[in-house]
Amino acid sequence: MWYANYGKIVDREGDEPGHRFTGVSFNLDIKKRQEAELKALNEKLRKQNALLERMNAELHALSISDSLTGIYNRRHLLQTGEDEFMRARRLKHELALLLIDIDWFKRVNDTLGHVAGDHVICAVADCCSRGTRAHVDTVGRIGGEEFAIVLPEVGLAQALDLADRLRRDVAAQPVAVSSKETVSVTISTGVATLSPECESFHDLMVRSDRALYRAKDTGRNRVCGPVSSS
Repeated sequence: MWYANYGKIVDREGDEPGHRFTGVSFNLDIKKRQEAELKALNEKLRKQNALLERMNAELHALSISDSLTGIYNRRHLLQTGEDEFMRARRLKHELALLLIDIDWFKRVNDTLGHVAGDHVICAVADCCSRGTRAHVDTVGRIGGEEFAIVLPEVGLAQALDLADRLRRDVAAQPVAVSSKETVSVTISTGVATLSPECESFHDLMVRSDRALYRAKDTGRNRVCGPVSSS
């Protein structure tokens, strides 16, 4: 039980000091119980809010991630690309885009099955993620066996070097598709950079896509950049 006690010494003239005392006691038990209940409710609310924040963060991560590879999905990559395009145009900075396609991927699915194909896709996605700048570059899967990488503040020469390094890294790492079998994988990449002719991020993707098709048409397992206008 909770009580509050207040009092004071009220000696009368002639009394021995400290022998007379008056005071009052208040029963605070109900108030204290209410305070305890309120504290418990506030703590419960704090935990629920923290849980809600974690769930919202997880939902956001799921909404922008590719379910198979864990890298960004097409929608997020396109939105990021548009944002970076507008920023680069406004600040007159460089911007590069890589479009990457796994060579002869249909053969993997047809001969080894879709589970093996998933292993190959994940391996290439992981290689691209490890080979780029965390929290700066944006690596995304834009469909099937095709990937894109948005590279802010990167010019053509640097983008071509990165693309070729990723190509060599993928080719050097056979992918385990089962406990007893591995498969060699190669990629073809198209590279494009921001130019006065690009009026949107879509235009940059078109230029990169054309370069990708040249890489595939000229033998695959290679990197192609934009065709010179001269």
